[in-house]
Parts: sequence; C-alpha cells; structure tokens
Amino acid sequence: MHKYSVPIEDPANTVHTNAKSLRIKFKNAREVSVHLKRLTLTRATAFLKNVINRKDCIKVTRYAKKCGRTAQAKKYERGSSRADSRGKWPVKPCQAFIGLISNLVTEAEKKGIEPDDLVIVHCQVNKAPQIYGRIQRAYGRVNPYNTKPCHVEMIAMRKPLVVADAD
Repeated sequence: MHKYSVPIEDPANTVHTNAKSLRIKFKNAREVSVHLKRLTLTRATAFLKNVINRKDCIKVTRYAKKCGRTAQAKKYERGSSRADSRGKWPVKPCQAFIGLISNLVTEAEKKGIEPDDLVIVHCQVNKAPQIYGRIQRAYGRVNPYNTKPCHVEMIAMRKPLVVADAD
C-alpha cells in the first residue's frame, strides 16, 4: 500500500492511484499536473487528448526558460502579474496521465461510483532517482545520457452535493 501525501478522509467516496519511476520528464509532468487539479475525470481526459492533438496547450509557469510562446496559452493568463503566453504540448506525460485517469475510472467502477461525479483533488509529481546512462561519441569519448523519471500520485473525490436552503 502506497502512503499518499494527503490524508484520505472519506475512503468510500475517494479513489486513488499512483505510478512509480515513470520514464517521463519531471518538469513536463509537473506542469501537466497543475492543469489537472479541480477537473472531472472526463474533462481531464478530453483536455489531455486535446493537448496530444495540439488543439490545446499546457501553460508553462515554473520551468519556462527557453520555452516558446503560443496563442493557445493566452487563455490561461487570468490577469496575473506573471502573465505570459508560454506553452508546450508534452505528449508522453499526457499519455501517462491518461493511463492514470483510466485507472481512477476502473477503481471508481469497482466501488460503484459514477466516474463523471469524481473531481481530481490531488495530483502530485515527485522526482525519482536519476537513471544514469552513457553514450559513445567520436574519438573514444563518452558523454552522460541520463534520464530524470518521476513518481505520480492522484486522488479523486466525489463532488459534494450543493443543496439550496428551503426557505
């Protein structure tokens, strides 16, 4: 059993999944995870498929050096002081997150919860141990060829029902 960084208060209405040592770039996975919070599972899957098909982009905030600007990122500016139109289309992290969301859907069906009622409340990406590699170069030289994988954990909860006051 994996210990999640957020305590689960209501296990009957909560589904969770995780993946260890995914061979995707940590920085791209972190930017994708920011976009998935507070989305339903169906909307998150549709959003990630749009990113893969380049109909939508991932707004880059923290790891934005040398990242190009795109018109698709302008809708995420929201008038902040760090308004910027930098965006990416990271395919491998989006495919990995689609797999994790499908795990959440199957777990919800096992518990008898409708997947459309679930909202992603926690999505965290942590660094995994670096995988060291070497690549041969000309004249007998050897250069490092390392990869930086990551661990991902996701928690989705059922939306709370909002009941109007009976006055």
